[in-house]
Amino acid sequence: VESGITYTPTLLVSYGSPWMENYWYEHEDVFHEAKLRRFTPWNDLDAKIFRRGGTNNPAPNGAQAGWFADNQYAANISGADIKNLVAAGGRAGIGSHGQLQGLGYHWELWSIAMGGMAPHDILRIATITGAWSLGLANEVGSLEPGKQADLLVLDQNPLEDIHNTKSLRYVMKN
Repeated sequence: VESGITYTPTLLVSYGSPWMENYWYEHEDVFHEAKLRRFTPWNDLDAKIFRRGGTNNPAPNGAQAGWFADNQYAANISGADIKNLVAAGGRAGIGSHGQLQGLGYHWELWSIAMGGMAPHDILRIATITGAWSLGLANEVGSLEPGKQADLLVLDQNPLEDIHNTKSLRYVMKN
C-alpha cells in the first residue's frame, strides 16, 4: 500500500501451486465456446482442452500440466491477499498472461473472486484501477464526459455472479 505500486498477478500461471488455467479447463465447457471454435485453430484447442500435458503427452509449450484436485489450487489464498490489499487502500490490476484469448481475462477475474472479493471491487480493478495504474485514468477506465470509452453490454449481471462477465452480447467501441 505504501509503495503506491499496482499489484497485477497472473493467477492463471501462478507458481507454487497448479496453474488456475488448468482449473478452468477442468471446470468450464471450453469445447463448446463458439467464439473459440471459430477463431482458434482446432489443433491448438484440442491440445489445450483434451490433452493438458503429462509425462506421455506434454502440452504444446512443453509444460507438464496434468490434472489436480481442487484443494491443490491457491486462488482462494491469492484472491484473499488481493482482497486484503484493496481493503487496506492498495491497488491491484488484472492480468491474464496471454492465456487463451477470449476467456483468459474472465478466468483471471473469476480466480480473484475465489478469495472472497466482491464482484464490484473486481470490476473496479479491471477498469478504472487498471487505467490509473497505466497513467490513463484521465482518458479511459470509467464512463465520464470527455473520456474515450468502450461499453460492454452483457446478458447477465456480473454484480450478482462474477461468472456473468462472459455473457457478452454487444461491444460499443469509442
